[in-house]
Amino acid sequence: MMSSQLRTSMALAIIFGIYAASAALTVGLVSSLYGFSCAQSFFTVNCAFPPDSAQVGPNYAVLALFLLVVSLVAVLKWRRAAAYPFFMLSAALCGAALLWDLVAQQPVIHGPKITNDTINILRAVIAASFVLLIILCRGQSYTLSRLSASVATSYALTGLSVIGFVELSESVFGVTELFLLYVMYAFGSFSLHLMTVCGFVAALGTRISAEGASA
Repeated sequence: MMSSQLRTSMALAIIFGIYAASAALTVGLVSSLYGFSCAQSFFTVNCAFPPDSAQVGPNYAVLALFLLVVSLVAVLKWRRAAAYPFFMLSAALCGAALLWDLVAQQPVIHGPKITNDTINILRAVIAASFVLLIILCRGQSYTLSRLSASVATSYALTGLSVIGFVELSESVFGVTELFLLYVMYAFGSFSLHLMTVCGFVAALGTRISAEGASA
């Protein structure tokens, strides 16, 4: 039977191994799909995203119309839902961002650096949360295969979120782009990551119950 110290060491090696591999995968995806020059430095990613340009295009009208339609549907159909206040606040903030860009038409200063830093911070937070989880669960019995699947899933979803942001950011600029980056960070990648962590912990509880019953 594997000792707790050995399992913890192997778990940490798996976390940082997938962490580094995901950086290489992100670099490869962004470079191949969009042609941006990207480089990897151990666990961090640095892509030469184009500078932000303040150009109001037809996508703003489409986004505003979509936001209006979804808000009306929420008012008519989901008014009693628990998430209704949060949803309407998010819609109001997005509408305010659109209006600001239409009036001010100012690009994001140091936009590429902000995007790279956000991606790297998100990826580092995911690794740190898994390390903390393993330290807290070091006395528990868990499988390294399930841990590997959870870590890989979190970073795969983060990579998809990065691609989604890069795709959408080509249509917006300024405050709207920063708002989109925040939404993708807080309510996209990180929320999905928390789901994978909860799945790992839930399976851990099931395993403990099964072992107790067999004993």
